[in-house]
Amino acid sequence: MKQKILIEFSILFLLFVSPVYAQTNLIIKFDDGTEKNTVLSQLSKLTFSTGNLVLNYNSVGTDSYAVSSVQKIFFSVTSGIPDVSTSNVSYLIYPNPADQFIRIKNIPDGKINVQIYRLDGVMIKSSALNSSTDQIDVSTILPGFYFLKINNKVLKFTKK
Repeated sequence: MKQKILIEFSILFLLFVSPVYAQTNLIIKFDDGTEKNTVLSQLSKLTFSTGNLVLNYNSVGTDSYAVSSVQKIFFSVTSGIPDVSTSNVSYLIYPNPADQFIRIKNIPDGKINVQIYRLDGVMIKSSALNSSTDQIDVSTILPGFYFLKINNKVLKFTKK
């Protein structure tokens, strides 16, 4: 049961929080080291049913795999635009856990966009920051765990 929840969360995380690129393949890695590589455009539906991961294809067909044999599910990331960012900036969120606001340390010069996501992948807040305004008001969000996306980096924080 925990493994099923972890896999479902991983899929949601990859779909909603990961950087927006052309994600073309779904890759399932099994405990025995083998991998199943599926082109996303060929899938009509991906479901979990009675302990199985079920892939339904557009061209009438289905594959079913025991969730207990799945080690990892991930997407291949391809893009026709090369990543020009060479920044190895290490951001820091404080205070963490937060009550009224969070601050972000190491914001580069210029404007950056920051998004806050719930664990289910729903974006609940978006802000533009720069090195002089490094604070985000979180007083209105409910207590819990959240993801903060800065450029192509994702950080975690807790709202108390």
